[in-house]
Amino acid sequence: TGNVFAYLSMRPDQQVGRETLAAYFWPDHAPESARQSLRMALSDIRSVLGQHVIEAERETVVLSGQAVVTDLNMFFEGLKVAKASGSAKDYRTAIELVTGPLLSELSEE
Repeated sequence: TGNVFAYLSMRPDQQVGRETLAAYFWPDHAPESARQSLRMALSDIRSVLGQHVIEAERETVVLSGQAVVTDLNMFFEGLKVAKASGSAKDYRTAIELVTGPLLSELSEE
């Protein structure tokens, strides 16, 4: 569940195919079993963070960028500002938004 959430949180407001997620996170499972595992993971995420966080359609899943904010996504937004301004100060500010190693607390599921 944590790995699915992390994957989606790196792609806020982007549609991700259910088949893509199922195959990526459960490659050794039969397709139906992988889809069931994905449904369970999405249900777990919703139960912790609320129904509004995940928008799931028949073929796709979207994590709301309004509901979840990560330092990585704040960094990318800060980087856009820095590129537009060309200011070294804005680049430093963007870099300071990253607070640690990427996904270091997640383990293999």
